[in-house]
Amino acid sequence: MDIPPEPKEFQTLCGRIGLAVMFGQKVQYALAGYFALHMRLHGGASVEDAKAQFGRHLQVAMGNVIGDIERRAPLPDDLWQKVKAFQAERNWLIHDFDQEATPALMRGEQFTRYIERMQSIATLGHEIMQALNDEGEALGQGA
Repeated sequence: MDIPPEPKEFQTLCGRIGLAVMFGQKVQYALAGYFALHMRLHGGASVEDAKAQFGRHLQVAMGNVIGDIERRAPLPDDLWQKVKAFQAERNWLIHDFDQEATPALMRGEQFTRYIERMQSIATLGHEIMQALNDEGEALGQGA
């Protein structure tokens, strides 16, 4: 069976998918760190409890840490909206992208659209990580 030639955009798309997935993991790490720090400084958690919560948040779905932040460690509204948008895009990528994109990609279509969307996910993830770092620094200064 002959395999059709790989479209020229395929490697670029695969690279952007990897980048978007990686930022999904990094954002979850940053959210877990923010939550642990917030609970340590403002929620009365011990160092051990904060570390344990951090570890738990890395072992479950991103929605768990986002839910805990919403309930117990609120973010500024603009950052919160970015986190929710990122969560929706990350969930689309992980759960819906393959089924949605495969028919078009198999026809060699819509590569640019999906490359741009993956780049947008990665860019938003980077912005969130920087903003969470700023929030963490502000928490530390206020303690």
